Amino acid sequence: MSNDLTTFELLKMLGMKSEAKFRNCIHSILEDEDTINLVKKVLHRHLNSVNLLQKNTETIAQQLNLPTKKDVANIAKLSIQIEEKIDELEEKVQLLSENAEN
Repeated sequence: MSNDLTTFELLKMLGMKSEAKFRNCIHSILEDEDTINLVKKVLHRHLNSVNLLQKNTETIAQQLNLPTKKDVANIAKLSIQIEEKIDELEEKVQLLSENAEN
């Protein structure tokens, strides 16, 4: 039993030391100006690639007459608006029918 406790304590100490070393390493990397600039460049290139891919996807979808993500979003928005209008009309019809009964 005492062996298990010492093993646990050793693992705990090892974990704490490792965490401290990792934290210091990450902080030193994040404080390095060259690393920050490199990450900015990579993110900028990635953003340009994503935008180009999206543009090409929309172009291909239009040529193949397929709905794009924007088209589906617009249809969903229109569907919600239609449901709201139908609800309003149902309420008006119900009010008119109640008034007609009285």
